[in-house]
Amino acid sequence: ALNNAAKVMGSSKGSKYLTAEDVLYIDGKQTATGWAIYRPVETFSRDDLSKEITALRLIAKGELVEASSDYSGLKITSQLQEILRNDIALPNQ
Repeated sequence: ALNNAAKVMGSSKGSKYLTAEDVLYIDGKQTATGWAIYRPVETFSRDDLSKEITALRLIAKGELVEASSDYSGLKITSQLQEILRNDIALPNQ
């Protein structure tokens, strides 16, 4: 499922390090209004499930501010850690 998740592409400033002042871009045309940014920290294999489980760390939360056909922009509302390219964006339930 994480392979299909939206990924962080970069910021409006194009810098490597993304901060709350920047608009954060994620791939795809998104419609959910609330988002959470996560970073995969570890992957576990469980024989009884024959699946891999990936542990995610919450990095930031944001709100959708723009959407085009190829990417969407988020305004960061809270940030716990530095946001990096390829962090995972998931709709915040």
